[in-house]
Amino acid sequence: MERIRRKCGFSQGVDISSNGSSGGLSIGWKDTVSISIRSFSLHHIDIFVLNERDFNEILSLNEKKGGLLRNEWQMQNLRDALGDCELFDLGYNGNWYTWEWGRTSANNIRARLDRGVANSAWDSLFPDYRLDHLPHSFSDHCPLLLDTCANLGQSQQFWHFRFEASWLLESSCEAEVEHLWSTSVGSVPDRLLEVSLGLDRWFRKIRRDKRLSVRELQKRITDLKGLKSSGPHFWVDDAPATVQNLAAQDRRFVEPP
Repeated sequence: MERIRRKCGFSQGVDISSNGSSGGLSIGWKDTVSISIRSFSLHHIDIFVLNERDFNEILSLNEKKGGLLRNEWQMQNLRDALGDCELFDLGYNGNWYTWEWGRTSANNIRARLDRGVANSAWDSLFPDYRLDHLPHSFSDHCPLLLDTCANLGQSQQFWHFRFEASWLLESSCEAEVEHLWSTSVGSVPDRLLEVSLGLDRWFRKIRRDKRLSVRELQKRITDLKGLKSSGPHFWVDDAPATVQNLAAQDRRFVEPP
């Protein structure tokens, strides 16, 4: 564990050896990051990050219910940070919120302040992942459980396929279903499982592509606003609408009630 961690460029860390050929945990960080180790065991590592920027932020207004509305620039800072690092949201299973404050209907505030993110390389290595929002008790934040092999072997019994209506907005949806079905093998249930897993991976890729498209168009709009030009640019006026259309399609989960 330690050798692999150091090979990845993390000089500091906590490594829990495996029990035979199963188990094992490792978390690493660089010298420039201050970490306080709270506790660890064969099944968990609990650390606290010191002196680091904590966004404590949402990506969009539909990730918060109650309290004051967030300013757009505050949410944009988090979106920019994820875009700069080429990271995308892993999604979730369970309650839509990860943080809650206030016990009465008058002062209750809920928000999705905790999330799992990854890049495309990680997604290629772990296409069968699952991230769950677990119930919280002692903390006002709920724990997140990431299973990188949720849809393999015996773990498949915990995974449920959900067809998203937004998939029908994609022109390639029908062709993708036909391709996945024609290349699947085995019994009908096995082939349906292959199709459902393939559709899930297909749509995650589409979401990443849309985020990149939105970011590129936003940058183009900003650049063009800074130019002084006497000639008309008819496509400049269409760019904001294009950004809004792409953002509107980038909806994977139902908005909070």
